[in-house]
This record gives sequence, structure tokens and C-alpha cells, in this order.
Amino acid sequence: MQSHLHKRRYTCWTAALGVSLLLASCATEPATPAESSTPSDTTADAGTVSEPAENITITTPDGQELAYQEISLDSVSPLTESDGFAVTTEWESPDGRNANLVALDGTTALLELSDKDAVDMGKMEVLSSTRMATLNLDTEETIEFDGTEDLGLDENYRVPAGGDLSMHSAAWLETTGLQAGWENWRLFATAPEAGAQPRLVTRNEDFDDTDNALMNVSGPSIVGDRILLGVTTPDDAGHITSNVVTYGVGGEGPTIEMTNGVAPVPLSSGFAAFATIFDESLVGDTEEEPAASPYRVGDLVLTEFDGEPEAFLSITAEDEADPRNVPVGSLAADGGSLIAFTSNTHLYVTPADGTQTHRIALGGTPTVDDVQVCGERVLWSQESTNAEGANHWYMYDTSTQSVGEVPVGDGVYSVVCSASTVVWQEGSETPGKITAATW
Repeated sequence: MQSHLHKRRYTCWTAALGVSLLLASCATEPATPAESSTPSDTTADAGTVSEPAENITITTPDGQELAYQEISLDSVSPLTESDGFAVTTEWESPDGRNANLVALDGTTALLELSDKDAVDMGKMEVLSSTRMATLNLDTEETIEFDGTEDLGLDENYRVPAGGDLSMHSAAWLETTGLQAGWENWRLFATAPEAGAQPRLVTRNEDFDDTDNALMNVSGPSIVGDRILLGVTTPDDAGHITSNVVTYGVGGEGPTIEMTNGVAPVPLSSGFAAFATIFDESLVGDTEEEPAASPYRVGDLVLTEFDGEPEAFLSITAEDEADPRNVPVGSLAADGGSLIAFTSNTHLYVTPADGTQTHRIALGGTPTVDDVQVCGERVLWSQESTNAEGANHWYMYDTSTQSVGEVPVGDGVYSVVCSASTVVWQEGSETPGKITAATW
């Protein structure tokens, strides 16, 4: 498996909501073009703290302020054929179902296929189950997986809420909930090949059977033969915290890789995450304030599997009104060596060895969504200030230290990328259309 090719669409965390909600923001809200049931990215990677903090300090483990090279967004132009950007595939669902992007591995996409009336957004109800499938962007061949409802787990209809794909495995979450903060989730996995049967890996009841409204999960990410998750759970006193766990792709586990860790994103032989710290001053009455977690975010740490967390960066702001909030938005990685995160009005891109950090000034107080690492590139969506309100999708190439705008046009619902491929899904006009380009 060439892990650097993976695009993990939901390896993210939104700090603007604070640790009191932990990873609820990464449990994406299924919203829709044309009543699609795939989770919306509007919550998944909402990268900017709503009120920018002042006096932000980012330091390395030796106490030195982080050094970086500034990259400007001035004079950014759309990528063209002269940049090597070319559309290679335009595919439409042949049976009229919605086709919703979930993940990308090389030139194979993981899709959710759903009926056009699978979700009633007015009543916030899931009306029919969906199917997961792969789409080979070179041959346009699709392989549809068997439905998980055949496993007899319950009588509820469910929709996907994030997933990942590798050469040998597919893993995805399903939930009956339609809003961030859902607790009724199941994790499934299968081999991405014809005739393979989905299997249940784990579910929320395996971690908490108390119907806690804040029970949640982030991920999954496939790293080698492991599935990486961040799971919120109550501690012994009933306060919500989060652990990083892994399962084998065959369902073995769980292995607790890190206690009190939030928002894991995959690296080549481990993961990056934020450590959470118990703060006595934040302890409240869990019956009166069940969402008030006494855990606050600490250092960004790097962890080898079966190893101990090692501090990588410390990100602080002197004027934070609530110590649960930190001036960090999205955290992203794709199973290689590159890490990206947002802090207020900047996007930071740094390799795991800490060399040659790049900082991109995003300008003003932008809303930044869906930060993704794609090999040596970083993709993100930034809210436009034009009258139409359309988003711009930007790609930063660390090898050339240049930024280009991905010409996906208006009305695009989602975009995913791998090291050399970018794929986008049309909006409500053509909800079954997938377009791919290389550069």
C-alpha cells in the first residue's frame, strides 16, 4: 500500500467548538445537494476560530518559537494545462442514484450510492439505506459492496459519515443521526473487491452504553493494516474525554494507542494528535453541565504505533477567554510525512521532522473548510467574498512553493485529492456526476 497516495477526507478537527465537544465537529452533518445523504463538509473542517485570538505563539519542544517561510496568496491564478492540470474522467451514475465522494486512494474513489429520496431533510430522517462502492477513475469500473443492513445489527437505516480506502481495505462509519454530535455509529470494513462482505468492526456501544449525547468518533483512517479512530468516552467521573484507538483491518482490537488524545490524523508509521490535559479549574457539575469537559487541549504530539507520544508543537494564545478553546482549526495528514493545520488566519504546512515549515496567510477572517494533505500538496476550501458566495479551492505545492486555484467551478459539493489526482462532485444539478483531473 502506498500510504502517501491516500486522501482521508475526514482526518480533521475543529478547535473553534472547544474541547467540551471534543470531536463532535468531525462527525459531519449529512446535508445535501438534491437530498443526498452524504455528510456535509461544512462542519467537518470548519477551520477558523470565530473570534481570532491575539498573541498566538507556536513553539517547538526546546522552547524556541517556530520558524517558517511565508507564502502569499497574492496573484493566485487557476491551474491550467500549462501547469499540467487536465481533466481525465467525467463519470455519471448510470442508474440515476446520487454518487457522493467519501475518500480517494490513488485513482480509485470510495463512493456512497444513494437513492435521491434516501433522506428527508425536512423531517431529518433517513428513509433508506445506502451502498458503498469503489470507482476506478481510469476504467470507470464500479464495484458495489453488499449492504450492511444484511448483517442484522438493528432495524435502523444508516448513512455513511466518513471513510477511508487503501489498496486492500475499505473502512467507513455509518450513523442514523443527521447532525454533528451523533452517538449511534458503527464502523465497517471490507476488501474493496467484488463479492467481499462488509463486517462490523466496532460500534459506539462498545465504548459507552449510557446513551451519552456527546459520544462520538473521528476517522476512520487506514494506516497499513490498522484502522485509526479517535473516540470520545466518559472518564471515571463521567466527564467526556477522548482516546486514540486502532483496530486491525480484520476486526482485531481495540488497541488504545493514546489516552487523553484528540483528533488523530495518520502518518507513515503512526499518527499526529492533540494531547488533552485535565484541568481542575474546569471541573463542573456533570449533571448540570454535561458538556463541560475538564479537559483542555495541550501540545500537538506525534506518536509511533505502540509507542509514547512525543511533543511536536505547542500552540497557545494569551487572550483566550475560555481555556478549552485553542487557536487551532483543522488538523490534517494523509499517511505520509506532511502535516497541515490552520490557526486563525494562517495555514501551516510542516513535515513531521519539523524542517522547513511554510505559513500561508489566508487574509482577513476567512472560513476555511476541508483541509486535506495530498502527498506533497495541501488542498483547502476558502469562503469567497463575491456576491455568489462560492468557495475557492486552493492547492499548495510544497515542492514548488506555489499556490494555484483548482478550477472546479461554482456549485461543487465536495473535492478530494491524492498525490496526483483531484476529484470533485457536482452539486444539486447533477448529483451523480464525478469529475477527476491530474496535475
